[in-house]
Amino acid sequence: MRGLCTTVVLGLAFFIFALPAHAATLTWDGGGTTNNWSECANWTTDTCPTSADTAVFDSTSVKNATVDASFGGTIVGLTISTGYTGTITLARSLDIINGAYSQADGAFDLSSQTLTVRGNLTISGGTFTPGTGTVVFRGNNSTIDVPTSLSLYNVDFNTISVSFGITISSGDTLTATNRARFIEGTVGVGTIDVGAGATVYASSTADGGSATVKFAQAGDEVIQCDTSSARLPGLLVAKSSGTLSFNCPSLTISSTTITGGTLAIGTNTLTVVGGFTQTTGTFDAGTGTVVFRGNNSTIDVPTSLSLYNVDFNTISVSFGITISSGDTLTATNRARFIEGTVGVGTIDVGAGATVYASSTADGGSATVQFTHTGDESIICDNNAAMPGILENKSSGTLTYSCSTLTTYSFTLQNGTFSLGSKTFTVSTNFTHTAGGIFDSGTSAVTFSSGGDYRRFYK
Repeated sequence: MRGLCTTVVLGLAFFIFALPAHAATLTWDGGGTTNNWSECANWTTDTCPTSADTAVFDSTSVKNATVDASFGGTIVGLTISTGYTGTITLARSLDIINGAYSQADGAFDLSSQTLTVRGNLTISGGTFTPGTGTVVFRGNNSTIDVPTSLSLYNVDFNTISVSFGITISSGDTLTATNRARFIEGTVGVGTIDVGAGATVYASSTADGGSATVKFAQAGDEVIQCDTSSARLPGLLVAKSSGTLSFNCPSLTISSTTITGGTLAIGTNTLTVVGGFTQTTGTFDAGTGTVVFRGNNSTIDVPTSLSLYNVDFNTISVSFGITISSGDTLTATNRARFIEGTVGVGTIDVGAGATVYASSTADGGSATVQFTHTGDESIICDNNAAMPGILENKSSGTLTYSCSTLTTYSFTLQNGTFSLGSKTFTVSTNFTHTAGGIFDSGTSAVTFSSGGDYRRFYK
């Protein structure tokens, strides 16, 4: 028993002495002979802050302070409270490893150094001078809250892991005057304004987010991607002149808004996860591909938009894409319906363009319009589904390759629609005007509207 008690006591003693030191809050009192953070006499209890401590500046001392090369470079948090009217200058990098950067007064000068913030950044007063330095937001589901706007020379969004995000408060704007990099994680809500001559870098490990990256400067600009595929938050092109393009084969963005200037994709692929809005300006599709991934999102353009290749491929069957009423997307080379629904507007099939329909697509109330002369065939998987079909060809025949095709609605005005020996299902309305030939061959045609199934053979 005595041996057991000795073992327990020794174990408890080891546990107690193995506990880490408690984090301290150390206040700048300016008691040293220099302005250096590394001179411990400048801090309460004459103790320099370490990676376990929060540094506080308040009215205790308004003496200027320098994060000097001899200082360790890491602290838990930094608080600059009302009453501190001095200037804190970085002469080396500073990493706030767990807590927040909070500034209500005084001046903070980044100089040419790097400030890394892993928690919240809140500026309610004072002056933040970016110099030619870099602010790295490492994010831990953290928030950036500034007085409407904050100018930064270089800014990096690089969260600790993909599961962590950064939120810029609603109505707030961060302006990158030299460089903005999206490296990992999401950036939500607010705006990142790209200054004149600044460069935007997008990484394959970034994860988009609901924030808006705004390009409003005149002249041509290129989004730089680090790999063959990259991702950004929402994109706003509001240029008075010039073209925005990107240099990687594939760029995914959370949403797209064009209000001025030109967005050009060249031969690349642009994937839009959310909405696509064009009020003015130009979208230059080149010979590239636009993929609408849909999240119950809307495509709203000035009446019409020409696309070379267009894919409708929602994140899941439960999400849909809506083309605004009266709007038309023209596919000049290819249109593919891969997954999800496409509602309301029109997809015009250009001369010589090909339409593909997948068995994982789910139709929708939009209209796929075939109006060009000559024979055309819908390429489809067996049991494929499409939005509504409208055929108004002055000559030629429209057919499909799969054994079973379902369409939301069907309208035949002119031309020939030939089924051969296949199955054709119309989910809602079937309209055949005086023109055109509906050649059912030896096929089965099914009308399924409101649960009323009527089936007939020619």
